[in-house]
Amino acid sequence: MSFLKYADRPDITRGNGRGPVSFARAAEEGAPFRGEDALLRPSERDLLCETVYDVHVAVFDLGKEEDAKRYQEILDRTVNGWYRILHVIRRWVAAGESDPGRILVYVEWAEAYREVDKRRLSTGVDR
Repeated sequence: MSFLKYADRPDITRGNGRGPVSFARAAEEGAPFRGEDALLRPSERDLLCETVYDVHVAVFDLGKEEDAKRYQEILDRTVNGWYRILHVIRRWVAAGESDPGRILVYVEWAEAYREVDKRRLSTGVDR
């Protein structure tokens, strides 16, 4: 698994509104860290962090450049060990004589992140 290719991409490291994303320990922890950088010792990290998943659903029309690019990004991140595809349905939609048709892809996927469990942070104990 390789997260290296994502570490210097501001569109990824800015996060999705739930905090910045860091890939510094992603290879060791199996997912990038999301949230404000916490200065934690390894023992604290084991106690206070957990893996969380953001689940998404989308339909992509691969005849549209933007949809094809986004679908390819999901596949790329899956192959590199970050995302998990949960379900896929691919359909060829025939159009007419002058239209060659198109491929629609329905995808359900989960994005993994490591986060500090703020409930544990205040007490320092596992609940």
